Amino acid sequence: QLLLFLKAFTETEQTKLAMLSGILLANGTLPATILTSLFTDNIVKEGIAASFAVKLFKAWMAEKDANSVTSALRKANLDKRLLELFPANRQNVDHFAKYFTEAGLKELSDFLRVQQSLGTPVYFLLQVVLYVKEEMKRNELPEPAVIGLLWTCVMNAVEWNKKEELVAEQALKHLK
Repeated sequence: QLLLFLKAFTETEQTKLAMLSGILLANGTLPATILTSLFTDNIVKEGIAASFAVKLFKAWMAEKDANSVTSALRKANLDKRLLELFPANRQNVDHFAKYFTEAGLKELSDFLRVQQSLGTPVYFLLQVVLYVKEEMKRNELPEPAVIGLLWTCVMNAVEWNKKEELVAEQALKHLK
């Protein structure tokens, strides 16, 4: 609850609270879900959320390593919400990386970059599916015909091995 009212504290008090919260998070006394309070609009807009988070993460990482911090963030489903510490016009990976790297938290900026890149293939896959469905409707193509066409295209994209016994293994690798 205290984190909701960070504006009421002086900067010195915010620093003390951030350090205490970081230590308590490292010791397991507090759950990482308390960090959701930092995503409230009034704290984010004033830049308090990001500066508080930096101080908190520094204290947490002084007690534990970066892996334990990132795993705690994952367990609390906060790993994909770290960009929300910044106002909407600054919610991008580059700004986050610069801000946290300058604050001495390069491990967290690297973690966020990895998290963002993991979501990219899923995004592209969804875009391809949407495109294919739109084209099916627009051209009034039946689904079985489109599946056959896609399969042929995917299989023709690879030069297959001449040895029959290796083709099955190669096909499995190609489809993954």
